[in-house]
Amino acid sequence: MILFLFLGIITASGALVLEIFFLESGSFFSSPIVHDLSLMFFIAPLTEEALKISVLAKKLLLEKMPKNIALRALLFGAGFFLIELALNLWQNNNALWPLFGILLVHTATSVLAGLFLSKKTGLSYFFLLKLIALNFFLHVFYNLAAMYCF
Repeated sequence: MILFLFLGIITASGALVLEIFFLESGSFFSSPIVHDLSLMFFIAPLTEEALKISVLAKKLLLEKMPKNIALRALLFGAGFFLIELALNLWQNNNALWPLFGILLVHTATSVLAGLFLSKKTGLSYFFLLKLIALNFFLHVFYNLAAMYCF
C-alpha cells in the first residue's frame, strides 16, 4: 500500500517536468503575469490531474480494483503533496495554511478519482476525460480560492 505514496511522488515529479517543459517551450507568454497565471490556472492543474487520473486508473485496473481504494488514493495524493511541500520549502515559503490547502486539494482529488474509478466497471476514454475535467475544475477552484482568499 505504501507503493501508492511513492507512485504519487513519481507521478507528481513527472507532472513537474512536463509543466516546466510546457512553460519553457511556450513562446506565447508575453509577460511574467501571463506566464504565472497560465501555470496556476491551466498548465499545472491540467497536467497534474491528467497524470494523476491516468496513473491511478492504470494502477487500479492492474490490481483489479483492490480493497482500500480510498486509502490508496489518499496516499497517492499525499505523494503529490510531498513534492509541492518540497518546492514550497525550497522557495522558503513556510506558511502553514497554504500547505494545508495543497494537501487537501491533492488528497481530495485523488480520493475522488479513486472512488469514481472503483464504481466504474468498464473505463472509456470519455469517462476518464470527464473525471479529468472534474478534478481540473476542483483544482482551479482551489487555486482561485488560495489566490483571492488567503
